[in-house]
Amino acid sequence: MLALSKNLANCYDKKPYLIARSTTDDTELYFVDEQSLPAQGCDGAPLDLLDKREIHSIRSKWKVGKRTFSKIRRALKEQKEEFDLTSDEENEENVRCCIEDIENGVLNKLKREVRVSSITIWETAQSKFYTAHLLGLRVQANRSSVVRY
Repeated sequence: MLALSKNLANCYDKKPYLIARSTTDDTELYFVDEQSLPAQGCDGAPLDLLDKREIHSIRSKWKVGKRTFSKIRRALKEQKEEFDLTSDEENEENVRCCIEDIENGVLNKLKREVRVSSITIWETAQSKFYTAHLLGLRVQANRSSVVRY
């Protein structure tokens, strides 16, 4: 799991591993043991973290209709704790499984992906045991720095 500061990383792991540091400011990226909750929050709508292919595969896997999925999308965008599935839904269990798959996908993205808009260049921290390549660290520079593993 990825954490963006040493203080945050120490909350999750006693010995966090420094993977990369920013060359433009003091931001450091740490790798910590996997936890049930991610070390970062979701700023916008949770579905924005998933790409179109992931959403399409989840939706087609559980055979959720367009109208039902728009209700799910709206509820996630408004960050509602609960929302009403009307009785005209063909299979309520499929809708619940679809929502669970979406939640799991979002949690995995939050654990394995860090987006920072102010940092443009990352340098990998060298170690005698691990390199960023061995950990599977990939830095993608576009509008914001995206670090994935």
